[in-house]
Amino acid sequence: MAFGQTGYDFTPLIEQFQAETGIKITTAPQENYDLKAELIKRSGKKRLPDAFIAPADYTTIQSINLIPLDDDWLVPEISAESLQTVSQNGNIVAVPIISGNHLVMYYNRSALEAPAKTMSELLQQRQTLPDNMRLISWSFNGMYFLIPFLSSFDALPIQGERLRMGTPMMAKAIEYYWRLPERGLAQPTCSHDCYPQQFKEGKFAYVIDGVWNFQQYQQALRDDLGIALLPAINGQPMRPYFSAHVLAIIAKQYSKAQLQALQQFARFLQSVDAQKFMWDSARAIPSNNEALKGIVASSDDNTRMLIRQLQNANPIPNSPHMSVVWEAMSKGFNRYGAQLMSAEESAQLMQHLAERTIAHQR
Repeated sequence: MAFGQTGYDFTPLIEQFQAETGIKITTAPQENYDLKAELIKRSGKKRLPDAFIAPADYTTIQSINLIPLDDDWLVPEISAESLQTVSQNGNIVAVPIISGNHLVMYYNRSALEAPAKTMSELLQQRQTLPDNMRLISWSFNGMYFLIPFLSSFDALPIQGERLRMGTPMMAKAIEYYWRLPERGLAQPTCSHDCYPQQFKEGKFAYVIDGVWNFQQYQQALRDDLGIALLPAINGQPMRPYFSAHVLAIIAKQYSKAQLQALQQFARFLQSVDAQKFMWDSARAIPSNNEALKGIVASSDDNTRMLIRQLQNANPIPNSPHMSVVWEAMSKGFNRYGAQLMSAEESAQLMQHLAERTIAHQR
């Protein structure tokens, strides 16, 4: 079994399962980006693992066939929201283990009286910060980080299977987004390899980042760490995508015993104890409703805000076209940023590139 270990380490749970059941699991942990490339490469050589644990969008890799799962693979307490991330053509194609994977706004309580609720408030707070502290950063050039801003302009790139990038709303959103650095509301040159460490060192008042980094920020800032909803733009809330980390079973010829072992492992990962362990060790939001209720009942303000933002998020479309959408968005986005096209032309380019690629794949 292969698994992506970016943000979450499943090794302790796998070892516990083996100790409790005597079932041997051979593992191959990798960083998420490396895992996707490895799965695609192995699919061409028919050397895929039996299963993998990864973000839900990996289930849309077109060269990999997965086993559709019936209710025997799922515990009754699994959340309906997490199942949205693994539903394809009416089938459940993976088991949600961790829910969320969404963006929130982290802030340093020692520098702020209260977190900003709007982008306008955020800009005003820049004047109140110490001289050695900048306002905010995030992965400015990352399309996953662009999504909440698009949502405020009703400019999400895909709805169901319908592409909707070449719209006036997309053009308006891109134009607004690229003005943020000029206003001191973004740091394009300080991305995922820069801002987490600087935020932990007190050099940024805010960062927009994923819940997968909650644990490291909490360990660094302790009581000074705060979490807030993403700020509204012109009265419209920002809604990030949410996804899940899932267990997917590759379509192969399995013996009855092998399938039973895989099913047993799937149900183990969904158990309340396993889900609580992932919360305690990595602040991974459970996909099991009973486990989540227990956490909420004893939660602090930061935990409640993590969950509240999840409730104000959109499920990432579980479409085989999403990889095409990300690539097309990135090209149009960067053309506008390089001042090679107008916002309208960039939006139209996104649409054209995506439609052309999808047509060639058929």
